[in-house]
Amino acid sequence: MAPNNNPTMLAGYGPANASENEKTGLLQKQQTTAAATTMPEKEHREGWKIVTVSLCLTMLTQSYILISVFPYSGYLAMHLIPGLNSEDAGSYAGLVSSSFMIGRTFSSFEWGRASDKYGRKRVIQASLFLSAIFSVLFGMAPTMRWALFWRCMLGASNGIMSSVKTVLSEYPKGDKVLETKMMALALGMWGYGFLICPAISGYLSDPVRAYPDSQLVQAFEPWLSAFPFVLPNLVGAFLCMASFFAVTLNVEETLAEEKRQPFTIATLFNLKKKDNGAAEVVEVPRGESSLSQVEKPKQNNEHEPVTMYSIWKRKSTRQHLILYWTYSFLLISIDESFPLFCISHDSGLGLSEQMIGNILSGTGVFYVLIQYFLITGLVKQFGVYGALRLGTVFSIPFAMFIPFSLYLNRGETEADSVNLVTYCFVAVSYSMVRTFSSVVFSGITIAVNKTVPSHMRATMQGFSMLGGSLAKATGPAFAGSLFAFSVSSGLFEAPWGSVFAFCLIGFMGCLHVILSFQLEEFDPNAAEREAKKSKENSASVAA
Repeated sequence: MAPNNNPTMLAGYGPANASENEKTGLLQKQQTTAAATTMPEKEHREGWKIVTVSLCLTMLTQSYILISVFPYSGYLAMHLIPGLNSEDAGSYAGLVSSSFMIGRTFSSFEWGRASDKYGRKRVIQASLFLSAIFSVLFGMAPTMRWALFWRCMLGASNGIMSSVKTVLSEYPKGDKVLETKMMALALGMWGYGFLICPAISGYLSDPVRAYPDSQLVQAFEPWLSAFPFVLPNLVGAFLCMASFFAVTLNVEETLAEEKRQPFTIATLFNLKKKDNGAAEVVEVPRGESSLSQVEKPKQNNEHEPVTMYSIWKRKSTRQHLILYWTYSFLLISIDESFPLFCISHDSGLGLSEQMIGNILSGTGVFYVLIQYFLITGLVKQFGVYGALRLGTVFSIPFAMFIPFSLYLNRGETEADSVNLVTYCFVAVSYSMVRTFSSVVFSGITIAVNKTVPSHMRATMQGFSMLGGSLAKATGPAFAGSLFAFSVSSGLFEAPWGSVFAFCLIGFMGCLHVILSFQLEEFDPNAAEREAKKSKENSASVAA
């Protein structure tokens, strides 16, 4: 008989032992693979802090280039349009503020699509670089038309917010606690920027008039006299470049490599389309055989074409977006009305840009002390939707109390000043609005990202920014026109015009609270449970 050279039959190894060896080898291979993937995963989780810092800087930059114009928009209008006064400048100030959002309205959806095609990181980098250029050009605008044009281009080149929100949701890889922390910090820094950035731009505005004895100002007096609001925009350009390098060095791309497309000049002009024929594993609905999990050629769109309609027809996504857009409109209206209230001599406090900056600095201190702990604490205690609803209750409606500062400051005789009680009241009231608005934005961002598949997420955020930009474009124009009409139409005696303006916005905020309580909480497993229930009912009927 010929010797048996089958290694599985030598040394007492039978077919059963061979099967056991195969299982052992497979187990060892799985353990090796797990050990190899555990370390990068651990490094990924430990690196969240530097990533969050970089995204926080980016969000601070985003809020600066958006909101820094608010303290001096009225003064900019008076500088570029001779004959305007502080009571009539509100409508023009609203146009300056709105032009940014008008530009972003037309580009937000395309920035979101670009983020889903070429990567979130690339979109953030491109937006920061372009924003630096247009910030300087806006600061050196010689006429109102050029100022509106460059401000509009600054908004059109801005795709930061949608991509950053997408990274914040994708980086934690399902870790809800980490996602809440990162979202609270990054969006909190964005909200904090709404408080400190106007203070910075207020201090730097029109330095020839504000600091006439400064030797540094005197050295550049001809240039600063021609462009009195260029310094705040130079700071914006510096922040853009600092954020650009921070993102380049520290933030990893969260869009899967197989989903990314190379970006070239040809793709910019749609001259070349990538034919991505990579294979993908098709998920099998629960209850079907695992043998049906086969590799199929990858389609251009994974499940369905990602369009505005495909996003809008999702009921839960639509409800969340409407809530976000209406809230953005009301909040930006308050942000526009507050500095107009501060500079008005007849129906406001009659303050300068520098004094407005002092008030916003006090507001920022209160905000920093409680914002992060408020978001994480409310989400832990009441959940995302509970925290969101509490945020709507304690933010916009509180704007109605801001004009009460006129009563508290009634005995102040010195110009461009407020007493301590008025200062604390205004700072705390406005910080309540801003702090709880951060809770709303964090909650709505976490919630709305869950309503769409991952391959639609950045595009959905782009669509969200489109509507948000439209709301924030009309908000300042609405608030500026409302405030200008209320204080200068003669319909209200001073100072009741400003009281009417803030009470109207606060009342609209109360209506928004009702809308937030009608929001249906999204349950990702609802469809699966419904299908299972329907299947059980069908089986019972058949039986």
